[in-house]
Amino acid sequence: MKKRFLPIIAFVFGVLLVVGCGGNKASSSDSTETTEVTAGGIAHLTQAEFVDKVSETTEWNFKGNKPMLVDFYATWCPPCKKIAPILEELAKEYDGKVDFYKIDVDQEPELSKAYGIKSIPTLFFINSKGEKEEVVGGLSKEEFKAKIDILF
Repeated sequence: MKKRFLPIIAFVFGVLLVVGCGGNKASSSDSTETTEVTAGGIAHLTQAEFVDKVSETTEWNFKGNKPMLVDFYATWCPPCKKIAPILEELAKEYDGKVDFYKIDVDQEPELSKAYGIKSIPTLFFINSKGEKEEVVGGLSKEEFKAKIDILF
């Protein structure tokens, strides 16, 4: 009797897993959407907003006028979650001096591919001249501050 129900239970579980994980992802690349800004002052950008505020996707052409930190992250990524509060604090501390942006790699796969983002978090530290340093992985608050301070 138990052996008869096991395949049925496994099938139902499999269907629920597929339906639950498939989700209905809406693309955030729609240029009519507005930028979401966190409490710490970090703007979440779509690909269109990135092109408008940071650079083209085909060739690096910096459009900013002050230093910038761009965080390529994912909501499910533990190291990304670990550095998020640090970035929020730093965005408040450097308010008006450095622009902080976040790009969700799952929502903006074309942008991630254009910049060769293969691991997350990947961070771009960009000085006001548009020179970019790419760092993969999390940093401590002190390491972030040191990287940001040399952008000036």
